[in-house]
Amino acid sequence: MKVAETIPKPAMKTFTVKGKTIVEVFNALEKHKWWGRYRSNESARWTGSGKMMNRISVTAKPVIYLPVWANYKSVNKPSQKSWDKMLKALKKHEEHHHTIFTEEVAAWKKEMEADGDQSKSDVEAAWKAFKKNTQKAQDDYDKRTNHGEKEGVVLEQP
Repeated sequence: MKVAETIPKPAMKTFTVKGKTIVEVFNALEKHKWWGRYRSNESARWTGSGKMMNRISVTAKPVIYLPVWANYKSVNKPSQKSWDKMLKALKKHEEHHHTIFTEEVAAWKKEMEADGDQSKSDVEAAWKAFKKNTQKAQDDYDKRTNHGEKEGVVLEQP
């Protein structure tokens, strides 16, 4: 089994939050389901001859979503510093989600290549298991870090 992968660095996208103070921007962030987000947007295609699959192509279009504070330039320096510190930690946290994804792909690729050619149903089952295991690794990381809070993803009121 040959496994090819195409996984670029994540594209960065933003969403805007408003608030004239740290408390207001915190409340705006809390209205979202998340402060930052990573999406791998993975897909896989497998091919072969007959009933046996001998090639898999894994493609991802990863994206990291981060907030932009609309009122940033009009707030005091201590508030900007608090935002900058949180945003730096949030970006690092989301980038680690990408690292987890690439590590999971590498492990799956190694396993699939070692197993040799497989039936289509076996490859489909392996891909389903990969997605489940990868999501568990992402969830475990978020649980361990309290979604980045233990890594500094907090807004401190100056």
